[in-house]
Amino acid sequence: MNVTFHFRSYETSGLIMYHKFTSFGYVKLYFDKSKLLIELQTENIKQKLVLDNFPADRFNDGLWHRCIFSVSTNLITLSVDERLVKTVRLLRIVTGSVYFIGGIDPNDLSVVPDAIGETSISGEFYGGFVIGIFIYSRK
Repeated sequence: MNVTFHFRSYETSGLIMYHKFTSFGYVKLYFDKSKLLIELQTENIKQKLVLDNFPADRFNDGLWHRCIFSVSTNLITLSVDERLVKTVRLLRIVTGSVYFIGGIDPNDLSVVPDAIGETSISGEFYGGFVIGIFIYSRK
């Protein structure tokens, strides 16, 4: 799974991307308290895992940022503005066909099966802009 896009925002919280795997689990990229975080749950990671790959950085500065986000067997990579961070974990995923970019309508969560049971979707809406979206997902 590889997702590339540009984003900008002034918001301190909000869902940027959510993807439910065909296999058990999901991945989401979001702002929480101005921090860009990754939340992940897979067959091997039953407890949700939250990654804070840029602990000192804030990307809600209103500037455009380029994001490349990838999840593959045993590897998570996140690059923001050409700064790459790799996380190695035992992962086994099968990607699905639906990606939510820029938020989820809290009035229609039926489009995200089991999302409420799996993850808190705080900041369902992303108060910013996302452009140049490219998704590559191989099953």
